[in-house]
Amino acid sequence: MLRMQHLRAFVLGAFVFLAGCSDLPTAPEVEPVTPQNGLLGDLVGVVVGTVDGVVDAVVGVLSPVLTRDEPLTRDEVVSEYIGPWGGTIRLPRAGLTVTVPRGALDRYTRITVKAPAGDLLGYEFAPHGLQFDRPVILTQEVSARSAAQGLEVVYFDGTLQPTVEVLEVLPVVTFDDLAVSRINHFSGYGYRQRGYVVATD
Repeated sequence: MLRMQHLRAFVLGAFVFLAGCSDLPTAPEVEPVTPQNGLLGDLVGVVVGTVDGVVDAVVGVLSPVLTRDEPLTRDEVVSEYIGPWGGTIRLPRAGLTVTVPRGALDRYTRITVKAPAGDLLGYEFAPHGLQFDRPVILTQEVSARSAAQGLEVVYFDGTLQPTVEVLEVLPVVTFDDLAVSRINHFSGYGYRQRGYVVATD
């Protein structure tokens, strides 16, 4: 716990420093909403960016989706209007924080994130096909066991299933019980153990 507090304090300090160096215009009447996990995600997004492209997209391969330690008894669905100044969406029961940075959108957009009921660790995002000008950060609470074994995020089309067709594989950076990744567009995303696939016929 102490180690995590030091890490988050470091991240907060780094974020404040980077924010002070930003050349983007400010809006004095708008107070951005950024969660603590989001601050961690913003900084880690830079780290993830250094390994973008290392994990190539593999089309036509099936992959099982990681399961949750505690299944969701019902769908958790959250919608927020997020504009050019960014914002966050939290799904507390599912353990997910979605951080949309300033400059990712050029107009206010109603964003919906759905964690389907059951034990699959994955999400459906809307509007389908929405593209971002800056990467969106996903911060997922995970078990220490899952983090230690290594995780990846897989992009799929359609609804969340126990096995999905992989359209893209994205890297994940883990900090204790947090898995941080970044995405550039909306559809479906699920978590899997690193490198685990089932080939199609």
